[in-house]
Amino acid sequence: MLRSAALAVYDQWRGHPKQFPRSGRGYVDRFSSRAGQLAIAHTIRFAASRALDERPALFAPCRCQGFQRRVSHALALPYRVVSPSGTHLSMLTPVADLTSGVLVTSVHPGGFSLNEGVRIGLTDLVASSLISVGREFWPFHWRPPGV
Repeated sequence: MLRSAALAVYDQWRGHPKQFPRSGRGYVDRFSSRAGQLAIAHTIRFAASRALDERPALFAPCRCQGFQRRVSHALALPYRVVSPSGTHLSMLTPVADLTSGVLVTSVHPGGFSLNEGVRIGLTDLVASSLISVGREFWPFHWRPPGV
């Protein structure tokens, strides 16, 4: 829910989708749209992971040294999955996020929009990677909820 709220703030600031007003009601609509998009993405990811026997990899700090290695580890985390053959990169998360972004546009005023859906999905993918980078470089021993 926190990610939905943060992405809705970003969408409100950017004025996307344009059909929603720039008001409190527009923020609620953007938040609801983002929460729905994330719910659809998680449903698609869950169903596909069951069918493919792949599970999204859990966050683990990099045991490597160097800034670039840690950043690349964190940026790739949302695309890693664990399967019986080991941990590897998968298209499961990008496909789920892009598909859910496109599907959620059908409930927006103005109707279905492929461009807007791809933008929503890409924004979610970037947010997932940035959250992983934040978790990788979190400097304190304690962590707030969700981090």
